[in-house]
Amino acid sequence: MYGQALVTPQLLTTIMNLGSSQFCKGARRCTCTRLLEGTSCSVTCLGVTIDSELTFAQHIKRVAVKCFHQLRQLWTVRRALSVDNTKKLVHVLVSSRVDYCNSVLYHVATIRLRPLQSVINAAAGLIVKKRKFDHIRMTIRDELHWLPVEQRLLHKQCLLMYKCQCHLAPSYLSLMCMPLSTDITRRHLCSVARGDLIAPRTKTVRYGPRSFAVSGPSS
Repeated sequence: MYGQALVTPQLLTTIMNLGSSQFCKGARRCTCTRLLEGTSCSVTCLGVTIDSELTFAQHIKRVAVKCFHQLRQLWTVRRALSVDNTKKLVHVLVSSRVDYCNSVLYHVATIRLRPLQSVINAAAGLIVKKRKFDHIRMTIRDELHWLPVEQRLLHKQCLLMYKCQCHLAPSYLSLMCMPLSTDITRRHLCSVARGDLIAPRTKTVRYGPRSFAVSGPSS
């Protein structure tokens, strides 16, 4: 993805450069870029806000704001709800907001994921009627059996890999998960017997390892 330009469908006039901040500054001075309306710092695709440096900070912030708004609404009717009904409502909120397209957040910096973890903590507090500064980590693990945000991302990644191996995923994902036995030059390796997959090399350290073609077989 490094050094690429993402063009949105709106009349092909909005361009977002993917890369480091230095690269994006240089791209804005490009002649062909100035001929258009200008470059954009972010675009939204399928409800996911993608920024030029792939930090997903804007997307995470937007998801957290919407989740906290919904949680505040649920707090107003919490007394009228049973624990089971509250769990169902919170599960719908978390699965439709926090878990939606969260595979793109795999290998995102931990500090960027803190707002989503705060949403998980607040959602758990709503179920067990604990407030903001109450200790909630043990409750999440022992009573609700929820995974932290980073483990949720790893679980989604492993689930996608399982579907690829069982031919339940789309072909464009399954083609990225090829066993080592398909590579003639590697058939003599011991890793072939373990069923390892081919993880292609990347030219960048920051962006390449986060692609599904690399992070999937390596997870």
